[in-house]
Amino acid sequence: QGLAVAGHRALPDFYTHPEVTGAHPTLAYEKRFVTSPVNPQALTHPVKLGVKGNGDVHRGYPLMGMTGRPGVAHFATVTHWTPTGARLNGIRFLQIHPDTARRLGIDDRDEVVVESPRGKVTATALYWPGIRKDTVFIPNTFGPAQHLAEDLGGTRYEAVNALVDDRYYDNLSGQQAYKCFACRVTKTLS
Repeated sequence: QGLAVAGHRALPDFYTHPEVTGAHPTLAYEKRFVTSPVNPQALTHPVKLGVKGNGDVHRGYPLMGMTGRPGVAHFATVTHWTPTGARLNGIRFLQIHPDTARRLGIDDRDEVVVESPRGKVTATALYWPGIRKDTVFIPNTFGPAQHLAEDLGGTRYEAVNALVDDRYYDNLSGQQAYKCFACRVTKTLS
């Protein structure tokens, strides 16, 4: 039985986050709980794998947002306390494909709002030809604890976690799916 109690098999099935663009196979959580086959002290929701994504969220939020760390000298707010980290990571850039940005009326270095079904944050657009046209990247190392912004007269950013959805997690490890979210990007009104 092993992994089957949680909806998995010994051989992996491909599935992705429910808010990834495209009709990729995803997962659906059942409402009930079972004992985790990986950590018997924990409970988890069983899942159904291979559920076809319906893309409903992308009608209002057509882009896929990705988050993670930028090139850093250290982790979290410590990055902003080093001179090099402050210079490299003092501004939160949103990496966006130039064609996508132009279609949205956004110029390189424009101030933008990134909005998901759960919240919104601000950033500075950075044309990035190497990113997919349906995807944007925004670093997660900025937030209300970024005190350096006040010292340098810069922006104190909102936390990117306002964009992600707490409902999505890996039901075997318990790890939250904090790397992906459906979003839209608009130019900030001056």
